[in-house]
Amino acid sequence: MEWALALRDGSTTPWRSWFAAGPSDTPAQHPTNHPTNHPANHPATSGTGRRLPFLPGAQQLELLRRLNLAAAGRPLPTGMADRVLRAGSTDRGRGDLPLVGIATDGFGPPPVDPATLPAEDLLKVAAGLLAEEVITRAAPREPHTPTARWRRAPRFVGDPWATEFAYHAPRWGRAARTGGRTYLLAGDLGTLAAHAWAARTVDGGGMDLGRWLRDRITADRLPPVLDVAAHARRVADRVGVPNTVVVLDPAQLPSGKRPPAPPAVSLDALELTRLVGRPLGLLTPAAERRRLLAHHLVPRLAAHPGGSAPALSVPDPWRSHLARHADHLVTHLRRAGYPLLGSHERLVPSGAPHRDLREPTPDAVLALALDLLLDPKEDPW
Repeated sequence: MEWALALRDGSTTPWRSWFAAGPSDTPAQHPTNHPTNHPANHPATSGTGRRLPFLPGAQQLELLRRLNLAAAGRPLPTGMADRVLRAGSTDRGRGDLPLVGIATDGFGPPPVDPATLPAEDLLKVAAGLLAEEVITRAAPREPHTPTARWRRAPRFVGDPWATEFAYHAPRWGRAARTGGRTYLLAGDLGTLAAHAWAARTVDGGGMDLGRWLRDRITADRLPPVLDVAAHARRVADRVGVPNTVVVLDPAQLPSGKRPPAPPAVSLDALELTRLVGRPLGLLTPAAERRRLLAHHLVPRLAAHPGGSAPALSVPDPWRSHLARHADHLVTHLRRAGYPLLGSHERLVPSGAPHRDLREPTPDAVLALALDLLLDPKEDPW
């Protein structure tokens, strides 16, 4: 199909405009507005003799057009256009969509105008392409040999996002301990909620942020992962109250016991991570998927201007719900008398006037996916 070949050469012309114009050498006696006569119904050959062995779906063609738009006249990375045209969709039960105006046999999904496809449809193709790149460009797993210093590393529990990166740093680990201090990493409940969802995105979680919040947080219900007081009680049952240190300000930890901070990524970046995890889960075992997402894709997003963020939190109305829950947690923690680093008031979600707190939007996530696909760097992620 000539439009597909033009897109492969960098065209940004929408399908409707291309179809309406028709090629310049179309004879007048063959009206271009008739589907069976339009040259677009001869997909194998272009006017220059080049061929495509197949007719890509509307999702792939529109994604390639969006990539050309985002490239703003710059050439795409080598082989990217062909990769997009050959890509599949990660949408279960929905294959490639035919183009409106192209004659079909009447079976399958109805033809569509590619420009009207929602961002979600294009993301299902982009996610598969990024999953392939993560596997190809990720640095190989390095063997981790425990050392005496590693075995003396402090034990961290709590915030699932912070502990994910603390336990994968070279000098930290899940050393088995029968005593000694245990550090319960916490923080404001808005950040902790976003971190809990982030941890699920790299562990095969299928819910977007909005659904995750709606299913777990209400004015009278707090999920276990955010119940800092209950978590502290469980730790104290093992190591005792004096050895249960609630950490609300990691900067107050001694420098030798301070874990590395997790990558600073935006909610849009985490939503893209969740979507890439779907096809990645079909290509790799679960443990490898987690490693590739958390320790290769997430740091890559954190280094990208569109994927980084100074802090994570959740939008209203959940922030207001969490603020009320934080008041109750502060009361319980004070009564229990755990050693504390930081102020109890740090549990209350703080304001963030420097950034708009919103749920990820498909258009913003797609823009981030396009940026990553256009990144020409060849260094490992």
